[in-house]
Order: sequence, then structure tokens, then C-alpha cells
Amino acid sequence: MMRTILGILAAGAIAAACGGSSYSKKAPTSAPESPTASAPAKISTPGIAACPTPPPGPPSAVQYSAPNTAQGQAVLTGVQAASGTCTDIATFTFAGPGLPAYEAKYVASSEGCGSGIPVTTAGAAQLTLRLEPAVAHDQNGNATVNAQSLTPNLASIKELKSTCDFEGVVAWVIGTESRYYTVTTASSPARIIVAVYH
Repeated sequence: MMRTILGILAAGAIAAACGGSSYSKKAPTSAPESPTASAPAKISTPGIAACPTPPPGPPSAVQYSAPNTAQGQAVLTGVQAASGTCTDIATFTFAGPGLPAYEAKYVASSEGCGSGIPVTTAGAAQLTLRLEPAVAHDQNGNATVNAQSLTPNLASIKELKSTCDFEGVVAWVIGTESRYYTVTTASSPARIIVAVYH
């Protein structure tokens, strides 16, 4: 009996000396490594088509003309101006399927076809569009266009004015910056489109 008691006491002393407890300590773990910052993802954007490069030479050297395709006198029914990506656009719309003969060019100055009075416009230059055979009025003398002048004050097209509607000739002057331009046509409705580059 005595030996048994002594054995129990000895076991308790050994446990105390070894720091015994009811749980085992876990070794400290190292701090988790911070995640490596990755480079930001590249965002791809669709390519934007560049505006066409104007041809060499001064804009004033460029002229456009085309023959008449209308049956009789073409009737001008509308004039509009709007800004596009690369150009400002002046559109001349006609009744019927055809277009009058036209001539477009830069001029040093312009004047009213009946009065000879100089016509001034905003902008550094004047671009004229002459139409023949054409009219901009009906049989009673009423204008068939929405306005006799427009002041859109765009990047390249600043102002448009009617300078002639007499004896089968219609003319408009476009006040612009002195920049390259193109003239194209379209149908349904019949149109002459003057585009002045930005």
C-alpha cells in the first residue's frame, strides 16, 4: 500500500516538473504572407479610325464641278449644317430625282447676283456653291428653302448665306475656316454634300 502511494506522488512530481497540463501548446505559426500585388489588367479599346489626310497644296486650289442630271430646273428645298467626326457638313437637298450642274470653289469675295452688294460671312474664307439650272422659290415667288442664311458656328463651317436665286441660277456662300473640303452627292432625296475638314 505504501509503495502504491509513493508511486502516485512520484508521478505527480514528475508531471509538475515537466509543466504538464491538460492541453499541448502549438508552435506559433508565421504570419501569412501578404498576397503579391499583380499588375492591373490592360484594358483594350477598339481602334478609332483616323481622319483622312488632306491632299498637299492649299485648300483654295481645290474645285469641284459636275453636269446637270435633273429634268428641267432643280428645286432647292433645304439647306442644313451639322458637325461630324472629321468634318462639318453642309447639305443642299433638292426635289426630284436629279441634281443641277454645280461648281464649288473658294473665292476671295462674294456678292449678291442681282445687286452686286458684297456678302460678308463669319470665318476666314468663303466657299461658294453655284447651281444651274436651279431655283429656290415656287411659281408664286415663295422661298422653297427653310432659311436664307444659317449661323451654325461650327469648328469649320461658321455661316451660310444665299447669294443668288435668279434666272435659273442659285448660289450660296459658306463662311469657313480655310481648310480642305470635299463635295459628294447622294440620292433619295437628291443632295449635294459639302464637307469641310476640322
